[in-house]
Amino acid sequence: MSVTRNTRLKLIDAVTALFLLWFGSYAYLYSFEIGGVKPLYSYFLLYGTAFMYALYCSADHRSLIPAANRYVALLYVWLGAYLIYGGFEFLRSTQRPVVVQTLITLGEMVLFTAVFVALMAEYRRLRIASAIFAVLAIVGAAMNLWDFFIPTFSEDPGRAAGLYANPNLAGNFIAMAMAAGAARTPYRLRWPYVLFCGVGVVVSFSREAWIAWGIAVIWLAWDGQLSKARDFRLACIFAIVMAGGVTLGLFSGNIGNIVAETGLNSYLTPVTAARLGIGTATSLSGYTADLREQAVYVSLAAAARHPWLGYGLGYTREWRFPAGPQNMYLLFLVEGGVAGLFLYLLLMSLLWSAGVESGRALTLQIAVASFFSHNLLDQPGILLILAFIVAEGAVGRT
Repeated sequence: MSVTRNTRLKLIDAVTALFLLWFGSYAYLYSFEIGGVKPLYSYFLLYGTAFMYALYCSADHRSLIPAANRYVALLYVWLGAYLIYGGFEFLRSTQRPVVVQTLITLGEMVLFTAVFVALMAEYRRLRIASAIFAVLAIVGAAMNLWDFFIPTFSEDPGRAAGLYANPNLAGNFIAMAMAAGAARTPYRLRWPYVLFCGVGVVVSFSREAWIAWGIAVIWLAWDGQLSKARDFRLACIFAIVMAGGVTLGLFSGNIGNIVAETGLNSYLTPVTAARLGIGTATSLSGYTADLREQAVYVSLAAAARHPWLGYGLGYTREWRFPAGPQNMYLLFLVEGGVAGLFLYLLLMSLLWSAGVESGRALTLQIAVASFFSHNLLDQPGILLILAFIVAEGAVGRT
């Protein structure tokens, strides 16, 4: 009986690892784009597996979430509130097809997050998840380097993205997965690990990802995860100088000036050259930076007209401005008003409170990325990180 139970637990571990690899690598989406199965089938398989796991736990008189604590409970409460919020804002919206799809995506992502928290909130599977994130970070960085030198996958020419297609998502996820997987990387390999991931992040030419990588390196060094105790202070100084210097060099254009004098310059497009500050004052110059600035003014003006409850779900997908608000805080403020913004800030507060080890570094990365993206809660990769933060907090406090 004991052998059978152990076999079943190992099977659950293996299935969880496979799902993390499948969704975390975005292979499920790339497979569909080259003629494979629809993403919906992957979700159905995940939810069916989670249902069978729940039945197994019930039959074996085991808790569905062995390491459950108040942070897991609070996340489930938040997910329920987010679902209610989506339904309420949908009723206040135009209810056009694009809004209906927004509501469907919201529901899928709520269930997706809930399932992965349940699967990861157990000591053995959490360690497996951390190792999987390390693998995803390394493979993602390698794919980005391939995509930079031999453009293959990216939807934005000149900016590497690997299987993620979107360079901003690729850069952010590599930086976050790097932090989540650092604890499972041997000490002697951690600096090469973060530096290699950093190269993969740089070639995404995602400015928010550059910041996210710098945050992770400095935080992990400060937390003692990049060196043994005797090297702690030296590692902190090195991390601050290296990560801070690289990030400032990228934004100031100094690194761009160095690249301009090397053979790598031939791989740059006008957009990526501008993001490195080549031919411009800084890397913050250019069309996308101007668009983001305009989006802030448009969003604040819209929020001022309907400050409390906003315009309803999906409004920013239908408004006259040619892009979204490029900011999670503004997205919730415009579509849900002060109530919506408060709901999102509650999530950030919950993640910060739940975070242990790499959890707070990951939360800070998400909070900063929220200033640059309006679709973080639509992305399975980011939701895997969110679920990992809470699961790690639950296991770490048992």
